[in-house]
Amino acid sequence: MREALFGLGAYVGKVLVRRTGATWIDFDADQRSYFGEPTGVRMPDGRVWNPLGKVRNCFAVGSSPESLRTFYPTLHGRAPGPVA
Repeated sequence: MREALFGLGAYVGKVLVRRTGATWIDFDADQRSYFGEPTGVRMPDGRVWNPLGKVRNCFAVGSSPESLRTFYPTLHGRAPGPVA
């Protein structure tokens, strides 16, 4: 199950990169400790998100407030306007 969740998290990160102007980053030591993952994405406004952990949390909690369906539409830090 771990590999499937990792793959889904990587896909969510890829969508963020393609659709919001985010970039993949290697987390620093504090971020790794906080998020429990080595990588994440940085939004155009500088905010850092952890898509790998987001998917893991959605699986652990179910579809309650951790829903991926509501994650993207409510995501803060996107670039204004369409991203090429």
